[in-house]
Amino acid sequence: MQLISFEACPVTRPYWWSLSTENLKATRLRLLQVSLFSGALLLIGSFSALWFISASLESFFWFAPTVRWGLLIFAGLGLLIVFSRFVLLPVLINAGLLSGAENEDACQENRPFVS
Repeated sequence: MQLISFEACPVTRPYWWSLSTENLKATRLRLLQVSLFSGALLLIGSFSALWFISASLESFFWFAPTVRWGLLIFAGLGLLIVFSRFVLLPVLINAGLLSGAENEDACQENRPFVS
């Protein structure tokens, strides 16, 4: 008597399974696009605000060169933090280099509310 091996049989998934995974991939891509767009807008807004504030402070107080360098370094670090948090982090999570939300979590978080 020969035992049946299920490893030789291909596992077929229902048609809705491929549709749901394609929709999930499209949703995750759309979330990445929205995150990158909002991060870029925040970065541009932060740069503009820091430029305005530092130029205003410089014109009012006529800082010494060391204070100007300190202001430049402070603004640069602030922009680097904004860039890494709102632009680089979503890209690294989407690339799989950092752990992000699993598929089930992404489905639960982005489910539309129906009353």
